[in-house]
Amino acid sequence: MKYQFIPYLWISLFTTYILITLIIYTWRNRTVLGARFFLLTLILAQIWITGQALEMAALDLSTKIFWANIEYVPIALISVTYYYLALEFTRRESWFNSRWVSSILIAIPIAVNILVWTNDIHGLVRQNIYLDFSGSFPTIGKTYGPVFWAFAVYNYSIAIVTLIILANGYREKISLYRKQISFFFFSHYFCPLLRIYCKSPG
Repeated sequence: MKYQFIPYLWISLFTTYILITLIIYTWRNRTVLGARFFLLTLILAQIWITGQALEMAALDLSTKIFWANIEYVPIALISVTYYYLALEFTRRESWFNSRWVSSILIAIPIAVNILVWTNDIHGLVRQNIYLDFSGSFPTIGKTYGPVFWAFAVYNYSIAIVTLIILANGYREKISLYRKQISFFFFSHYFCPLLRIYCKSPG
């Protein structure tokens, strides 16, 4: 495994500093309502940023694919942890305790990650993989398979539902909690922003 330092890594380092600061703060206040799922979300975001940084810095295709596969773990779970954060903070116990919803939200990320790591067999996630040297540093060139697009629809659907839950919670909560819900609502955009910064994993 060989790596090189590229300027984009400064963004990763700055984001890591912010995330670690938030992780420490949230851990110290872990008994607060919603803190446990927010902490999980932050940890997953840090794994995502680390994997993306190492994917960008790697020089050979196999190493880039390894780190791209690692990124799918937080990508598949961040929307789920934020969904449960929204449910816990807005006190939607009936949704929170739904076993069939929980089963789906656990099963799909597991299935997607299995397909990601076995992609060489079936090509359902990525196809026509090559090392692209057209940019300032080598990246993974590919076309996306059907599972990627299906998972993208699933992932963004959860994100939309979460935003609706938070918006309804803002309307129902007393003013004391509205600032916290506003923070969760806008920080939920951190996941799409991560996707924009990271583009899409290899």
